[in-house]
Amino acid sequence: MALMDYKKDQSYCNRCSNCKFIPSYRIQAGSPDTLAICPAITKYNFHAYSGSGKLEIGYSINDGHSEICETTQDVAYKCTLCGACDYHCKVFRKDIDVAENIEELRKECVKAGFVYPQHQAIADSIAKENNGLCRPAAERIDWADGLEVKRVDKGETGSIYFYAGDMAGYSKTLSERTAKLLKLLLSKRLDLVVSGAAEPTAADKAFDLGFMETGISAAKKLAEEVKKSKAKTIVTLDAHAYMAFRWHYLRNGIDLGVEALHITQLLAQLICDGMLAPAKEAALKVTYHDPCNLGRRSEPFKDNYWGQNKRRRPMELVRTGDLGVYQAPREILAAIPGVELIEMNHIKGWAYCCGNGAGVAEVNLDLLKDTSKERVREASKTGADALVTACPMCEYALGNAGDMKVIDIVDLVLEYME
Repeated sequence: MALMDYKKDQSYCNRCSNCKFIPSYRIQAGSPDTLAICPAITKYNFHAYSGSGKLEIGYSINDGHSEICETTQDVAYKCTLCGACDYHCKVFRKDIDVAENIEELRKECVKAGFVYPQHQAIADSIAKENNGLCRPAAERIDWADGLEVKRVDKGETGSIYFYAGDMAGYSKTLSERTAKLLKLLLSKRLDLVVSGAAEPTAADKAFDLGFMETGISAAKKLAEEVKKSKAKTIVTLDAHAYMAFRWHYLRNGIDLGVEALHITQLLAQLICDGMLAPAKEAALKVTYHDPCNLGRRSEPFKDNYWGQNKRRRPMELVRTGDLGVYQAPREILAAIPGVELIEMNHIKGWAYCCGNGAGVAEVNLDLLKDTSKERVREASKTGADALVTACPMCEYALGNAGDMKVIDIVDLVLEYME
C-alpha cells in the first residue's frame, strides 16, 4: 500500500463537497449548522482540510507537482480520522476511498520525517512501554487482580479473551469499572481469560498516525497473546482497539484468528438470551453518541482494489461504514426500563465526531475542544438528561466539553441490570 496506489481515487474526485456536509434529507430539525459533518472544515473552513482537499494534495504529490512538507503535515494531522468524509462520499460514489487516502498521506509524512514530537513520543511509548498514553509500563493497573478469572500469564486458556485496552490500564476510574464488568460477566459463567497488567497494547494510534512498523510489531505481540489464550473470541471495551482489530490489523495482514466483538455486542446478546435482566427502573432521558471508531470506522477490511478501476468494484467489497456497531448500544438502552432515548440529528453513520481521535488531542487541542463542544451543543438540544456513549475517548472529550452529564453505557448496565 502506498499513496501512489490511490491515484485513481484522487483523480475520480469531482470536488462536489459531499465530504463536508450532511445531505439535507438526513436533517430532522434544527438550524443550518447541523449540516456540518467534517470537524476540520467546521473549524478551519478551508478546502484543503476536507477529504477532497486531501485527495488533491495526494494527487499533486503523486503527479510530481508538490512534495511532502510542513504544510502537508499540518493538513494531514488537523483531522480526527472520523471517517465521515468517506461515509458521505460513498453515498454517491463507490470508487473513492477518502479515509484510506488520508491514512496514506500520514504514512508519507512519517516516511519523509515530518513528524510531530508528541506523535513520535506516542510511537515510542507503544514500542517501549506497551501503551499509547506515554506512561511507564510499570504503572499499568492490574484491573483483574483479586478476581477469580483465568490468566494467560499463568498458562490458562478460555473461549473469550477479554481485552480492556490502554485507558483502562492507567485510569483508576476505568480500571474499577472494568473490574466490576468482569465480575458481572464471570457471574454469567462466561469462559473468560485475561492478561491483566501484561495485556499487550492494540497500537491503534500507531496505525492512525502512520507509524506502520511500530503498529505491526505491536499487533503481532497481541496476536501471539491471543493465540496463547486459545480463545475463539476477543471482546473489548475499547472502541479504538475494536476498530484496529477489524480494520488496521486485517488490512496489514495480521489476523488475530478470533471473532472480534465490542462489549456492547456481547451485552446486547446476553440481554437477548435472558442472561441479563433489569434490576431497577432508571427514569432517565438520554441521547446516544455513536463513536466513530465503533461505527463508521469499525466496518472490517474486505478486499482491495488498489491501483484498479474501482468503478467496477462490486458493492459487497465497498467499505461503506454501514456495517459498524450501531444497533447493539441502542438495544441495551431499550432494555433498561425508564430509559428514554432521544436521538440527535447526527446519528449512526452520520454521527458528528467527539474530536478525540487520531492524534488530534496531542497537537491540535483547539480542534478537539471545538469539535467536542459542537457535539455536546447538539446533544443538549434534545433535552436529554445525559449523553451516553460507548468509548472511553469519547467519554473523556464530551465530559470536558460542557455541563451535560456524560455516561458510559457500561455504567448504565452495571447500575440497572443484573
